Amino acid sequence: MTIVQAAAFLALWSGAFFFLAGTVGVLRFPDVYTRLHAVTKADNVVIMRVRNVPDGNRDVLGSASVLSETVGRGKVTLYRNGVRIDGTWSRSKSSAPLRFADSSGKDIALKPGQTWVTLQG
Repeated sequence: MTIVQAAAFLALWSGAFFFLAGTVGVLRFPDVYTRLHAVTKADNVVIMRVRNVPDGNRDVLGSASVLSETVGRGKVTLYRNGVRIDGTWSRSKSSAPLRFADSSGKDIALKPGQTWVTLQG
């Protein structure tokens, strides 16, 4: 057995162990609804107000397709830890990261974990 094969073997069995440990953790929830909730729970929900402009295309049903503009500024609502935070989003160019700020201009930090973002326009 080569070193690469040994590393692959170790990685495969480590992944299987963590998968089974996570499965046991989810199965310990009392019913199917709480098990589903554990899988679909988001740590952050971000609602960005954006401007939608027609992009000249049509979908399979013939409806006009739009392009959501995420470069510039707009209003944002962020839900984190059961708290609603209103503020603004900004981005200088399409390759730049988004910045979220509260009403006083202070950066809003996202909680580590799953983040769901929806564009409202």
